Amino acid sequence: MQMDGNRVSGRGAFCYYRPEFYDKAQAGSTIVVAGKCFGSGSSREQAPIVLQSAGIQAVIARSYAFIYGRNQANNGLLGIRLDSDEFYALAEEDAEISLDIRNRIITCAGKEFSFELDPIEEALLKAGGLLSVYNRYGTLLFRNLQSAASLPRANHDSGKTNGFIKVVSVDVTPDW
Repeated sequence: MQMDGNRVSGRGAFCYYRPEFYDKAQAGSTIVVAGKCFGSGSSREQAPIVLQSAGIQAVIARSYAFIYGRNQANNGLLGIRLDSDEFYALAEEDAEISLDIRNRIITCAGKEFSFELDPIEEALLKAGGLLSVYNRYGTLLFRNLQSAASLPRANHDSGKTNGFIKVVSVDVTPDW
């Protein structure tokens, strides 16, 4: 993993296990589908940053290693927990997968799968992650996150498509 100040190169992501990973991400495969305990052994905050630098926009896994999962949310990389045998049977290599974040729906091979994303996590993702929010608000971020948790979901859908992810933006807090 090459680092230049706060920038990290995504070229090293899975370079020994999946040497084609970076090129596929750059070509539009922006969702990683993983099994149990994704990120185990990757407890440094650079792990999700490297995935983002490679072009990854979301990770769907049955579960996440605890520290990696926190770092993923802190750095603004969408992590979805989905424990569906049917989804994993359909989500083969190069399968087209789309995400509708507002409605909490993953579509794969024409089938829809629902997922959960709490309002605080949604607010953090929209703002670029906990570290980004902290840099902007300092310790006031906790008050803002608690306020976000009590707001209803907005009905705002940009419909923008980026790679295989349909990006659906959600206005959670008006001042972020």
